[in-house]
Amino acid sequence: MIQDNDLTATKFTDTADVVTTPAAAIANGGVSDIGTIASTSGMATLKTYFTAVAADADSTANVYFDTVDTFIPETVGATAIDDSTWDATQAAASPSTLPDAIKVLVLTANTAAAEVGAKTAKRSFLYGPTNQFLMYANGTKIDSGTGTVGNALSANQQTFINTITAVDILANASAAGISMSATKNARPISYFAININSQLLENSATAASTGFAFTPSDTFTMSVDGLAVTVTTAAVIPGTDTFVSLLVSAWNTKHNATKTDVRWTLATAAAKTDGTEPGGTGSTIIIATAKDPGSREIDAPMSMSKGGTSQVTDTSVGYAIGNTQNFTRSAADNIAQGSEVLVTLTANTAGNLLSEIGNFGKTQGNAAKNVSTTAGVIELSSSLNINVDPSTGYVSATQVWPWESRLDVIIPAETVAAAPTTAVSFSRVGWL
Repeated sequence: MIQDNDLTATKFTDTADVVTTPAAAIANGGVSDIGTIASTSGMATLKTYFTAVAADADSTANVYFDTVDTFIPETVGATAIDDSTWDATQAAASPSTLPDAIKVLVLTANTAAAEVGAKTAKRSFLYGPTNQFLMYANGTKIDSGTGTVGNALSANQQTFINTITAVDILANASAAGISMSATKNARPISYFAININSQLLENSATAASTGFAFTPSDTFTMSVDGLAVTVTTAAVIPGTDTFVSLLVSAWNTKHNATKTDVRWTLATAAAKTDGTEPGGTGSTIIIATAKDPGSREIDAPMSMSKGGTSQVTDTSVGYAIGNTQNFTRSAADNIAQGSEVLVTLTANTAGNLLSEIGNFGKTQGNAAKNVSTTAGVIELSSSLNINVDPSTGYVSATQVWPWESRLDVIIPAETVAAAPTTAVSFSRVGWL
């Protein structure tokens, strides 16, 4: 802000504008408003700087002469304006009412709401190993089955994906005005097994321990998708159940599984009995389940580590990490993976009026602008719709909408026009 510095201009001369349209351009202070300023104040030495400021749409500027002896209007025969001055009280109360005759550069950035572009519908569905693929979209049968029979299920996720993304099925989707994709390992889960250490486990002891003991000299860290907790004990913990309870309680206390900033829940279970758990009998399992069953947490990293005075591989606390697809002593499966296939449909046309698949929340049906899927298939959800309710787009350190599948579900919406601009742009920098 430049004013109240006893800067005086002898004369402002508003010259007849060469350009006559548009009206905003030749209004006082417009981009085509031309004239001259006569002054020995030195204001002209700032012309290059003022020009750069004026070129930045985000700039705020208030540059005035304190006194202008004479202002010559551009209208032929108009009366000259003498002794225009800057008034501090007027500037504080209502700066917009200060006389144009003393203004050099007045800028205020636009604070009005910007245009919000149209959103294109996306709907996603979870197919488990018992679900056949039977789907209609925009009144078109997408699967390659006959009548009310769809494509056969498969316990192998990749086989199922290969079937439903065959050329003929994707051609049906294209004809319906949609695109379709499939992602394996949805509904992500990780398993953490705790047992007496042995060569069967991830931190493999060179010789099997004779018993389980977490001692006061030990520390143990568990991390679920980057959310870590480290535990210690004041007395020896001789059992895996008690140790696992300590871990889960400490993790929940630190990260609070019910909070809206945490994307995981933890539960405990006895050792798996199907032969897929590397530690064998006697393990106690921690199950980390993603609140969002969609794609966001697929392959999220998991880890455990032992610290303290005893060596990692000499400790009696053994562990292994895995998931629904692989549960071994290898660190390569220390990620979250589920047993369901995520099928995602995306409309070709933006907006809710012409969406070929309708929108999440619409009752399914075999009709134009809608989707119908296999009975029992779960549709993922989202409340995000900033075009209608901007508050649904609020994300913070304490609110990440963890139960919603915002990567896999988009509620369609029409374009929201920008609000009228609040910007002020008045420049006579070219007159200097």
